[in-house]
Amino acid sequence: MRKFLLFLMLLLHKNAFSQLNDKFDDGNFTTNPAWVGPNAQENFVVENGSLKSNSDLPNTNFFLATANSLALNTVWEFDCNLKFSVSGNNYADIYLISDSENLSGSTHVNGYFVRVGNTGKEISLFKRNGLLANSIKLLTGQSGTVSSSSNNPLRIRVTRNSLGEFTLEWDKSQTGNLYQSEGKVIDKQYSTSNWFGIYIQQSTASFHKKHFFSNFSIKEIELPEIESAHIAKNKLTISFTEDIRTNDIDLNKNFHIKPFSGAIKSVTTYSKSILVEYDKDFESALYQLTVDKIRDLAGNLNSKPLIISFTYNKPYLTKYNDILINEIFANPNPQVDLPKAEFIELLNTTTEKLSLKGFKYSNSTTNYIFGDDYILPEEHLIICAKSDTLEYKEYGRTIGISPWPTLRNDNGSLSLTNQEGTLIHKVQYSDTWYKDNVKKKGGYSLELIDPASICIDAQNFSGSQHPSGGTPGKSNSIYKSNISSAPLSLSSLFFKDDSTVVLVFNKAIDSLKAISADNYISKIGKPDLVKVVAPEFSSVELIYKNGLVRGQSFLMKSLEICDCGVTKLTNLESELIVPSNPQKGKILINEILFNPRAGGKEFVELYNHSDETFDFRELFIAGANAKDSVINIKTISANTMLFKPGTYWVITTDPENIQLEYFTTNPDNFIKVSALPSFNNDKGTVVLLDKDKNRIDQLNYDRNMHFALLKEEKGVSLERTFFNEDTNKPGNFRSATASVGFSTPAYKNSQNMAQNATSSDGIALSTKVLSPDNDGTNDLLSINYQLDQNNYVANVSVYNDEGRLIKKIINNEAVSSSGTWLWDGFDLTQNRVKTGIYILHAELFDLFGKRKNYKTAFSVVSRQ
Repeated sequence: MRKFLLFLMLLLHKNAFSQLNDKFDDGNFTTNPAWVGPNAQENFVVENGSLKSNSDLPNTNFFLATANSLALNTVWEFDCNLKFSVSGNNYADIYLISDSENLSGSTHVNGYFVRVGNTGKEISLFKRNGLLANSIKLLTGQSGTVSSSSNNPLRIRVTRNSLGEFTLEWDKSQTGNLYQSEGKVIDKQYSTSNWFGIYIQQSTASFHKKHFFSNFSIKEIELPEIESAHIAKNKLTISFTEDIRTNDIDLNKNFHIKPFSGAIKSVTTYSKSILVEYDKDFESALYQLTVDKIRDLAGNLNSKPLIISFTYNKPYLTKYNDILINEIFANPNPQVDLPKAEFIELLNTTTEKLSLKGFKYSNSTTNYIFGDDYILPEEHLIICAKSDTLEYKEYGRTIGISPWPTLRNDNGSLSLTNQEGTLIHKVQYSDTWYKDNVKKKGGYSLELIDPASICIDAQNFSGSQHPSGGTPGKSNSIYKSNISSAPLSLSSLFFKDDSTVVLVFNKAIDSLKAISADNYISKIGKPDLVKVVAPEFSSVELIYKNGLVRGQSFLMKSLEICDCGVTKLTNLESELIVPSNPQKGKILINEILFNPRAGGKEFVELYNHSDETFDFRELFIAGANAKDSVINIKTISANTMLFKPGTYWVITTDPENIQLEYFTTNPDNFIKVSALPSFNNDKGTVVLLDKDKNRIDQLNYDRNMHFALLKEEKGVSLERTFFNEDTNKPGNFRSATASVGFSTPAYKNSQNMAQNATSSDGIALSTKVLSPDNDGTNDLLSINYQLDQNNYVANVSVYNDEGRLIKKIINNEAVSSSGTWLWDGFDLTQNRVKTGIYILHAELFDLFGKRKNYKTAFSVVSRQ
């Protein structure tokens, strides 16, 4: 902790003194900033705002240092006055850069210093590499600059840029206005610093206490920064705080603006700005401009990336559907509660104030051109005859026009175009759109349902439901968002019954286009009838009078289907699968969790063990009672859901719970049901039924099917081992392994085993090394047999290497000509056998005395 605090203090100290400004007007040199050195209080004093030497010792040297870290892009300035005749034994060194506070000539110091004095009476720049005697003169000042024997006032300035170039200057007036240069030199050896300091060399008493210093200033050179960035159409202007050097700028490398992909067409440079023209316009967005490696006119490099973020709002151009004819009051008679005068309402769907100057509003016979009018963002603007303006102003902002395009009661065509003749909105209305025989007779307006919809027929208009008969100047009474911003897509394509195909889209579609049978092409021909299903208008039913064939699949092409926004599906091809009728052996109960952990949920997993597709809508799950009668039948899916070949699906009341408890590779293959049949924790039955309630598969589970050495049964699934064996064959359902977390919902079972083929008339073992530890690897010995006939009686036993009977697998059991026997590695007393060599002996005979004997060796190992 003490080391950390010390490090923190040093860090703060260094940061605090990265720049220096000391006029000694506080009367000391010990604080703000602190100068340090041996015998500092005896060797230096502050007198009249200056740091003055105070040593009486002859032929000696002494120094002061203060922390400073600036070394590049830096300006050092200070006043000094050596009030004596300088010589080789009487001078002052001002250390600009030093890696040590000990500036003694006998210590190792790396850095740079300015020497005032020396035998040439000049001001020179040195580099010190170790001992003072090893210093190298980089710049030699002109002789005689420091020539007075009693008064040598000087202001000295040293500048070093990012390239390591030093410039040495002095001003005898000490005003900083009359600097003379001693030249420039580049040296890059030392680019970091820790200390700044003063080193004094003096001889006899006539030189003592005559060194004066003041107005120390060390600061960074002000480098170019981005002042502003401005966009106009396809041009970007970048302004900087300093004059910049433009001849070495590579815009493709040094300038990056995001998000934008335009290419540079031309570049114009000015003293403090750059104008870049691109090959395409900017869009409204929040942009980030990054500029790298910009230099000022002196060549000082700003090495850090310059970043500025700014927002550009592109000038708005009115386009189709920006302004909508939102309400039509064509027949004011009989009067309900609105003025007895026609009106239409315009709705601005944008967030922009839009000018109406030059816009044309028309019916089939009359036009009106707007003057200096406007419509505010999202405003409902009332348009009526000029003579009716006062009557409608109380409802909202109103523009009265003349001539007024009269509204027909039964039907009409209204349009709005902009000053360039571009159509903004058009409505061809009919009194059938009211969908109400009373309202169509008068007194009620037609209102737009969804302004975001392009459906402009009866699908998107209806009679007002407001008690006054309409809603001029405000949101429509029947407003409802019918469409989403998501792109139009086909959610599903399925058969409804043996003559009907259903297409379901993700949102409402344009029913006028969708109802055409020419839009649907497949090898079974065009549909005989097309229905767009109201009121959602998001699904289409295709009816084929000749019916559909079970088990077939074909491509269905959909043409020119549009939503009520701006999306159109063109030439969309989708595969239609007419599902097969479920059959035994093709859909299997593959896994069951009947005893979940506390807070967990039960599930049943089904597997499609065929190359056919089925429909979950035609499958049901149930239980069975003690008499094996089906009970508690539950629907798996009320809607069509395809069960494709080789897929695993989980049926549960809480998919999220199962996915939190167990890993799955197929989180989408979960079906949520309202309820499952009741599953007891000790034993029970799960039954799979088809739509006619015929049994497709049935599992009679028992907790004794679990691995005998399992410490905890809760939360452990029973998994099917073989697809081709009878579901209830002993050993065909086993505990899921610990390596998969004791369950494999919606993916391949940890206990799943392939059944090895055998040569004719023989047996084959699934493995020669059995490891009965329920880790999912060789836990079960599968004995596959192939015989020359049926009706053998089998005895299958396991013996150890001493010939002692370990397990009777099959005892006088009639077997078919082929099949599989299973052994789990446990003996007659249900203990796991020891590791070692074992012999499998299969003895078979028929009623005619024919006998067969097979023996094969294998080993049992333990990995736990």
